[in-house]
Amino acid sequence: MEEIDFFDFNKQPGLKKEKNCLCNSFEKPLITIVSVVEKIDLNVEQFINCILNQTFFYWEWIIIINESIDENIFRSLLQGYENKTKIFRKNGDILELKDFAIKESNSEFIFNFNSNVLIDKTTLETFYFSMITNNASMIYSNSVILKDNVLCNGVIDIFADNNCELAMKFINNALQIN
Repeated sequence: MEEIDFFDFNKQPGLKKEKNCLCNSFEKPLITIVSVVEKIDLNVEQFINCILNQTFFYWEWIIIINESIDENIFRSLLQGYENKTKIFRKNGDILELKDFAIKESNSEFIFNFNSNVLIDKTTLETFYFSMITNNASMIYSNSVILKDNVLCNGVIDIFADNNCELAMKFINNALQIN
């Protein structure tokens, strides 16, 4: 894939933790973020900040880390967010681990967030309101490769309920690529 030479790498999401007015007390999250971390692909702090900097606060985050990774790294960076995050140490097939996380979730919407991906601070807000507004079954986004194979999610595409056949074709194609 061709690198974009005019991209400003200093503007990557999550480089620093921003102060926000996070509402830590809510009855039920609207989005569950699921992350399976098999290895640490980029700066863990940047990965975590991408979620902590979100403008949409009604989320829970289920992080499943490989048993070889020190969970204290995550716990120290997520200090103050214990009521919004669950960390599990498990090994296994990635689909089984994601299935486990989905069963642990307390929300209607699942947002898959891999450890080699960076997201803008409005991503969850865009995701949620796109799902609700369009009565969508699935949303996916295009990505830009920054450096060191780090992905940055971009344009969001929406599959509405009346377009489930197209969504299934997309999923099947994606599974064949991997």
